[in-house]
Order: sequence, then C-alpha cells, then structure tokens
Amino acid sequence: MQRRTLTKEVFPGGLDLAAGGVVGAGEAVHLAARRELAEELGIEGVPLRHVLEFVHAQGGNHIFGSAYLVDYEGP
Repeated sequence: MQRRTLTKEVFPGGLDLAAGGVVGAGEAVHLAARRELAEELGIEGVPLRHVLEFVHAQGGNHIFGSAYLVDYEGP
C-alpha cells in the first residue's frame, strides 16, 4: 500500500493498493512497469510478476492495461 500525494485531484492523502502510470511511445510494457515502480515507490531491482491484461472503455476513457505484482519488504 502507498499513501497518495496531497496534490492528487482524487482522494488526496488516501491509501492506494496500486501504483501506476503510462507506457511511453515505443516502450515495452514490462519496462514501463519497472520504470513506474521506481518512479512511484522508489523500488528497484526486484522481480515483477505479470498477472493480467485488461481493457476498460467507458465514459470516453479507453484503457489498455497490464497488472504486475511484486513482493517487497523494504523502506
């Protein structure tokens, strides 16, 4: 779990079960997941386990997503 920054538009300071981001143009999804984990939570050098792919299309939003799990017991 992580605490959301106080500058978020939605649920500032709330707890999140996940960290996420956007895949860059030409970037591989697994590399984006690794990059986002480092950017969002400062976690590097741990194995990621791919869990699932999903599509969400509602209200004008179209998301093509991937989910990864990581076990981490550090700061």
